[in-house]
Amino acid sequence: MLRIVHATPGIVQYIERRMIIDMGQTQAPMISREGIPPASGPQWLEPGQFVAIYGRHLAPPGGCFEKPEPNAGVYPTDVCDTHVTVNGTRAGLHLVADGQINIKLPAGIPSAGETAIVVTVRGVSSQAVTVPMGKPKLTLSIAGPAYVHMPVSDRKRQAESPYIESNS
Repeated sequence: MLRIVHATPGIVQYIERRMIIDMGQTQAPMISREGIPPASGPQWLEPGQFVAIYGRHLAPPGGCFEKPEPNAGVYPTDVCDTHVTVNGTRAGLHLVADGQINIKLPAGIPSAGETAIVVTVRGVSSQAVTVPMGKPKLTLSIAGPAYVHMPVSDRKRQAESPYIESNS
């Protein structure tokens, strides 16, 4: 804030202006797969979930002092000239800082497979980072007939453990 007070005999003028200093974006935002864990809850990503994105240059130089406030439960998608797209759809922003952005994944993205996340600050975008969506699936392969309540062994654990007997 810039406040100017001008005083002349009998008259005081008070002018208040908001100054925006544009320091310019000098470097592209940097994110990686390792920097995108779920913020809370299960260890996989789902639509509507809050996710923390860690990286560098995720906010304009000088920082972001706007506090994103939800309107009827919907978070703004552009804060401090920063936005995040998930499969091309803008995500709601919960926090924007130089080293971290918290987003709410859009409801319309696929709930399984992979999705691309891109951070854009002042028109400069990060490389797209692909993350898995949905619960991990367990695949069981059985050589031979199978039946309900059949014992299943983990050959890798059998080989490593002196306490598990191997039938093979």
